[in-house]
Amino acid sequence: MFLKARLFFILAIIFLLQSASDIKANDTKGNDFELNKISLSSYIKDFIDPYATVKGEIKQKTDELKQIQESLSVLRKEKISNEERLILKNKEKELTEREISKLRFKSSPTDQTKLKESRAKLSSIKLEINNSKQEAKSLNGEIKLKESRLEILAKEVDLEKNSLKTKWNASRRNMSIVQKIINSLIVIAIGLTIYVIFKYFIDHLYNSIRPKNVIRESDKALRLRTIAKLLYWLLGIVVVIFIGYGILDVFGIDTTVFVASAGVLGIAVGFAGQCLLKDLITGIFIIIEGQYRIDDVIEINGHRGLVEDINLRVTTLRDLEGKVYTIPNGEIKTIINCTKGFSYALFDLGVAYKEDLESVMDIITELGSELRSDKHFKYLIMEDLEMLGVEEFADSQVTIKFRIKTLPIKQWEVAREFRLRIKKKFDEFGIEIPFPHRTLYLGTGEENSSIDNFLRNK
Repeated sequence: MFLKARLFFILAIIFLLQSASDIKANDTKGNDFELNKISLSSYIKDFIDPYATVKGEIKQKTDELKQIQESLSVLRKEKISNEERLILKNKEKELTEREISKLRFKSSPTDQTKLKESRAKLSSIKLEINNSKQEAKSLNGEIKLKESRLEILAKEVDLEKNSLKTKWNASRRNMSIVQKIINSLIVIAIGLTIYVIFKYFIDHLYNSIRPKNVIRESDKALRLRTIAKLLYWLLGIVVVIFIGYGILDVFGIDTTVFVASAGVLGIAVGFAGQCLLKDLITGIFIIIEGQYRIDDVIEINGHRGLVEDINLRVTTLRDLEGKVYTIPNGEIKTIINCTKGFSYALFDLGVAYKEDLESVMDIITELGSELRSDKHFKYLIMEDLEMLGVEEFADSQVTIKFRIKTLPIKQWEVAREFRLRIKKKFDEFGIEIPFPHRTLYLGTGEENSSIDNFLRNK
């Protein structure tokens, strides 16, 4: 019902925004304003991306920048390869010139033939060297052109980004107060819609897992319920940050200052908020390990109660008197969970020394079987009564210890009913449950006789 009410509230906001888009007024130098007839869809489009064209141009230039950088990388590799080839050709030229200088003064026909071939080879090498130099010059010129184009494009992109940011901020500052309010309401509606949808999804998942018509939910369902509470808490924080950021942006307030200050705040929390950090870390491990869940009865630092809420920072307990204990997770040292998996109703029952203990234990065992056959308590008791035997010989009683295994959190209900039935049964069989009593003697014997005479006369 509450979920439907919130959805109705969001739809009402959207309806009001659509109605507000039809407002018309006159704009003068005074306090009058004019709001042209704009549909709700245009408001949303303007709010989400009012400068799509400019952003497209920036994207094109950014893509061109990437292409130029890639082609520059290819050209630089070609330049390096050309320089290596030029070095090899120069070495080959030097070797050929040495060979020519050796063959120049020899007159044999074979040497003369080799000389001609070496001179032809030298000419070819010189031509290749010249071609490589020309190619290197061409590559250098192309690289310089690409680099200059890259520098110009980078400056243009930076200028357009700064211009877009300036226009965006200016448009937010110059926006009429009605438009700002409408856009702020849109942000709030979006945030609430996200929260409601997420909560509906978690509730639906929880209801699908939780078994119907059960006395105590399963451990899996309780753990999911605990995690759901944590997720609601975290999502609430995220939605509040989203709405706050969106409203600040609508009113033209530079949010980069807050983003930068968040880093400083994180450092401050690291030094000054160590207790808070300890709470959060402990809370994470409590949730992950499932040490306790919502609706568990636990004892922490001497405080016992039902777990009403868990988040990353604190655990909230409520005792039988309705007192609420809020315990920071970082201060938790030892946890006593009374309701995890199963529970025991434990009894220490005292009877008089004159009673037949075996008969008393048989009566208790029979009474346990009767309780387990009860139409209500048979769903709460998991096993038959376990008789542990004689526990202690006390001053005025013999203590018998026994226990009953029950569903989690049902041990106290079973124990109260069983004590009531024991009292009735012992009264029926005349079994004495001892209680402390004391006889007082006042004064000496002579004084006691005078007191007795006084009481008789009264």
